[in-house]
Amino acid sequence: MPLNAAVSGKSRAIEYFYDIYSGVILDARGHPVSPWEVKANRWIKVTGVFPPTSTKYDSFGEDPEVAYIESVKVRRGGDLQIKTSKGDLGEVILARAAGGATA
Repeated sequence: MPLNAAVSGKSRAIEYFYDIYSGVILDARGHPVSPWEVKANRWIKVTGVFPPTSTKYDSFGEDPEVAYIESVKVRRGGDLQIKTSKGDLGEVILARAAGGATA
């Protein structure tokens, strides 16, 4: 039986914002988030990479500043390591499988 990717008409909201100038991760309300509070399977937007524009994108996958958090690891000393991909996790897994990668 072939697998078909399910696409929802509604995307999850961006939950984290990372400002490259301050190095701080903020939640959707603009409050700083500690490295231990950052969770996987969420969307993060990196700000400060491009000048502010009014460009609207049809999906988070098209927006160059938005990425999907696959995994989060906090190292000794509180250093945060985030593994991200473009697109939702289901889309990421299917794309990797199509390229011959294993989960």
